[in-house]
Amino acid sequence: MTLAVHSPAGAAAPAAEIDSEIQESEGIVADAAEAAESAAEEPTPPEETEEVEHEGKKYKIPRPLKGALLMQADYTRKTQDLAEQRRAHEETARQFADRQKAEAEFATDFARVVAINDAIAQFEKTDWAQIRAGNPAQYEQLWFQYQQTKEARDRTAAALQQKLQERSSKAVAETAKRLEQARTAIQRDIPEWNPELAGKLNAFAIEQGFTPEEVRQVDDARIIRLLHAAYSGRQLQTKQAAVARAAKAEAAKPLPTVAGNAGQTVRPTDPASDRLTTDEWARRRNEQLRKNRGR
Repeated sequence: MTLAVHSPAGAAAPAAEIDSEIQESEGIVADAAEAAESAAEEPTPPEETEEVEHEGKKYKIPRPLKGALLMQADYTRKTQDLAEQRRAHEETARQFADRQKAEAEFATDFARVVAINDAIAQFEKTDWAQIRAGNPAQYEQLWFQYQQTKEARDRTAAALQQKLQERSSKAVAETAKRLEQARTAIQRDIPEWNPELAGKLNAFAIEQGFTPEEVRQVDDARIIRLLHAAYSGRQLQTKQAAVARAAKAEAAKPLPTVAGNAGQTVRPTDPASDRLTTDEWARRRNEQLRKNRGR
């Protein structure tokens, strides 16, 4: 094997090429460092944000997150509405079962009172004097039964009256509970809810054909929300109609004009001049012209 031997003169060329490559690499590194430093010095553009309201408080969040937050809020609201509907259904079913049970007990007690009253009526048809004269022992026995029957009637009637009072008190308490639950739900869903708005909704419902008694019995938050939506829609329609009428009237209103010195029609430029008479406007205009000539 033969090795090629280069002369020292030939070695100078590769060394020069190596130096050139090193300088070129150093230049590339310097340019990269300078570009990185410039990028670091450039200000970062501010992130776009949106203001949203959550549970009564306002927050600024990145704009891309607004849609996700609104979707989450919508999902939460629908979940709450579904849970509220389920609770309302269960409460209605429980109240129905309680009413059925109370009605059955009331019917039984009432029938018992009627039967006792019938027995008392039979006793009252008895000729007590004749029985006492003919059979004193039987008289004592029948009279005792008569008194016992009247006492039983009084006890049964008193118990029935007590149940009726308890039933009435329970109904009042349940109504108050439903109203409180509806009020809590409405205040959550309608932040501007107050007694004044409630009165307006009551009046609006009566205008739509509901009786005052029917309005007082409304204790379902869903019905109140629906009534509020209808009322808000009516208010918006009324406002839009008023704006349209005002715009139409303004468009049809003729522009105020006065006669100029040369018989030309001049439109006043001062809005306040719309309220001036022709003579007053002319007097002020002449005074203004005299001042301009005196300058």
